[in-house]
Amino acid sequence: MKRIVFILLGAFFAYMGTAFKEEPDGIPRTWDLKSIKRFHLSPPDTSVRVVYAPQAYCDSLPEHVIYQTYPVLARAHEKPGYLDSLRQLEPEIAFDANALKTPEDWIKAGETVFNRPVSYRPETGRYSSIDQTYLDATKAKITPGGVYPYNRYVITQKGKLVWGSLSCASCHTRVMDSGELIAGAQGTGAGDTPAYFHGNPFLFTRSSMLATRTSAF
Repeated sequence: MKRIVFILLGAFFAYMGTAFKEEPDGIPRTWDLKSIKRFHLSPPDTSVRVVYAPQAYCDSLPEHVIYQTYPVLARAHEKPGYLDSLRQLEPEIAFDANALKTPEDWIKAGETVFNRPVSYRPETGRYSSIDQTYLDATKAKITPGGVYPYNRYVITQKGKLVWGSLSCASCHTRVMDSGELIAGAQGTGAGDTPAYFHGNPFLFTRSSMLATRTSAF
C-alpha cells in the first residue's frame, strides 16, 4: 500500500512540475465577460443587480501610453543634481506590445506595467522630498541603496518632472529587514498601514481622497 501511495505521489509531483510550464496560447483577454461573471461573487443584497460594462466599451478605451520611469531616492542617498538631470531627458516610451516576442519580453513588460503610476503631480523641487524625518514619521522602508520603491519619477515632456504614484508597486512592494525587495507582497510604503489610497470611510471619504489627486496624462 505504501509503495502505491509513493508511486502516486511521485506521479502527481512530476505532473505538477510540468503542468504549469506551458506557454500561454496567445495573450489573455483583459475583459472577458464570461470569465468575470463566473468568478465574481453575488452581492449579499439580493435586490442589487450587477450590470457589467460591455466588451465593446472596454475595447473602445484609448490605450495608455506608458513612459519610462525613474527611481525615487531618499535625500541622503541622492546625488546632487539628480532631479535636474532627469529634467534634461527626453520622454521615452517604455511599453510597446509590437516589440514583445518572447516570454521573457512579456515578463519584463509586466514589471514595467507593475511600476507604472496612474496618478501624477508636478515635481518642482531640486532634491528628494523623502528625507529622514519623513521616513521616521511614516515608518516606510527604503532599500539599502536608498531607493524609495513605492513611487517613480516620470518624464512625459522634456524639462518637466512629475511624481508618479498609485502604481501596483505603490501598495505591493515590500522591503524586508534584510534589504531584499519583494514585488507583489504586502507593501512597506508610507500609505500601506492606513490604506488611505482607497478612501476608507473611517479615514477619509473617497471624494476628499480624490480631491488630492490629479488625473493621468
